[in-house]
Amino acid sequence: MCPDEVLDHYDNYETREYYTTLLLGDVSGFTDLTEKYTKTGVGGPSKLSETLNSYIGAMVQEILSHNGDVVKFSGDAFIVMWKLQEGMFMRDIATEAMQTACVIQKHFGTYDTDVGVTLKVKLAIASGKTYFTSIGDPETMSYYVITGKPVWDLKHAEGLCRGGDILVAPSCWQWANPNEYIHEKLPDGLHTLIIACSAMWYQSRTHVMHNGIEDGTDTEHLRRRDFFNLASFDPDVVCDRESFLHSRLEARHFILQEPRHLKGITNIGPVYEFQEQTKFTAPELTWSNYPLLGREAEIKIFQQILTNLLEYSTRDKTTQHLKPEYNTLVIKGEPRIGKTRLLDEIAQNIPTGVPYNYISLVMSDAKVDKIFLLLFDL
Repeated sequence: MCPDEVLDHYDNYETREYYTTLLLGDVSGFTDLTEKYTKTGVGGPSKLSETLNSYIGAMVQEILSHNGDVVKFSGDAFIVMWKLQEGMFMRDIATEAMQTACVIQKHFGTYDTDVGVTLKVKLAIASGKTYFTSIGDPETMSYYVITGKPVWDLKHAEGLCRGGDILVAPSCWQWANPNEYIHEKLPDGLHTLIIACSAMWYQSRTHVMHNGIEDGTDTEHLRRRDFFNLASFDPDVVCDRESFLHSRLEARHFILQEPRHLKGITNIGPVYEFQEQTKFTAPELTWSNYPLLGREAEIKIFQQILTNLLEYSTRDKTTQHLKPEYNTLVIKGEPRIGKTRLLDEIAQNIPTGVPYNYISLVMSDAKVDKIFLLLFDL
């Protein structure tokens, strides 16, 4: 399997540098599996290769569907690269890598072989500037080398991993939203162990299955995967994981369905019921029970803008009045200085009876650096 990075620059032997997020996967249990298959005699090595290819191949399929580029295979281990592209931010590729790791551990975290050995995969993730170099002679044989601090971060984090772990180096965790994951710090105080996605991503409930057959196509999936028997799920609207992750809707709109065995499909993956919820209630926007300190000036500016707009909207339309000088408040600044928390505080203190829409944006929605808007329907 040749990496996209090599295919895109097959005749370029200069050192290229990128900002990347790297994921290292290492299968534990391989040594025991090798001993078991060796003892079986004839056909053992081929069976070993078949088992390992089946396990790692399923993970590679998930990686490719999440835009990862597998740059290295080494026995029972592999390295994946997400490269920062134009119009993207480091948080985008770091989040993509961590979500991919969560999906892999959820669906391929353990693999029971036919000789009684259970395989597990441990995953380490790091971010930073990476150097990619092709070496050798283009006329005879060439090879490629990937170096940089993220590679060393991966090596160190992998040494702290156990089978079934997702360990994130500080260079990557700095771009994460901690609320999206159930996590804990290791005793070294540096590395973060991701246990699972938080409740804001997954919700479960018992559901009754009904018989039925219907053909459906998931157009969001990069390889346009076909699904069958979606009518086996009771809800009127269901979708797969890719549609869920790329919908840009909040997780509360989706409910994870119980696994179902569908004829002809070995691994359908998670299926979600979509439930449209158009109105926000006060408790859903009250994420903190404590007042925000040190932001009195910004909140006062917002309150003055809102007061001016409300007064203007209630004045007699038959007479001329000057429009307020400002009708938009832009909150802009460096990452992780509390812009979202300030926006939450503003939304929480909007007077009762004033209609508004709270819209969550991602950075790719606009070619600007960190802008959050609160839109009012006046």
